[in-house]
Amino acid sequence: MKIVLFAHGEVGLEVARHFTAEGVKPELAILVRGDEQGAAFRAALPGVEVVEWEREAGPEQVARLRALTPDLGIVAWWPFLLRPEVFTVPPLGCLNFHPSLLPHGRGKHPNFWALREGTPFGVSLQFVDVGIDTGPVAFQRTLDVSWEDTGATLHRRAQAAVVELFKANFQRILRGDLPRQR
Repeated sequence: MKIVLFAHGEVGLEVARHFTAEGVKPELAILVRGDEQGAAFRAALPGVEVVEWEREAGPEQVARLRALTPDLGIVAWWPFLLRPEVFTVPPLGCLNFHPSLLPHGRGKHPNFWALREGTPFGVSLQFVDVGIDTGPVAFQRTLDVSWEDTGATLHRRAQAAVVELFKANFQRILRGDLPRQR
C-alpha cells in the first residue's frame, strides 16, 4: 500500500514514529511550511522524503502527488482543509484524524461544544470529502466527559486517543480494510 502522510503537531509526529516503529515507510511525508517540528519529523522518518506545503497545494504539488500514485492519504492533525484535487488523488481516499465523535462536533473546537452542549465526545478517523468533517467514518472511540474536564483536558485526551485509535487499526489500514459508515 502506497501512503502519503500529511502530518502536523504532536499527533502527526506520533503517527510518523509509529510508521517507522512498524517498519512501514510512507511514499512521502508532507508538513506545513515552517513547522517548528520539521527536524523531529525528518528524524522520525528516516529514508522518507519530507516536503513542506503552504496552506493549499499548488499545481506543482498536486502534479507531484498524482505522479506518486498513492493508494491512501493519512491526514494526521493537518490544520487546513484539503481541496478535492488533493483528497481525490488516492483511490482509497484520505483518512483524517478528528477530535470528536462524528457526526457530533464537526469543525473546529469540538471539545468546547461537547462541554457546552453536552454532546457525546470521542475521536474519529474519517474520510475527507467536500464538506467539513462530513465524510464516512472508518473508526471511532468514545471518550467519557466528567465534570472535571475543561476544553484543554478534552483536547489533550483526544490527541492521545486518536493516535491510539490509529495504532489499534494500523494493520487494517495497511490492508485497505477501511469501513465507511455514514
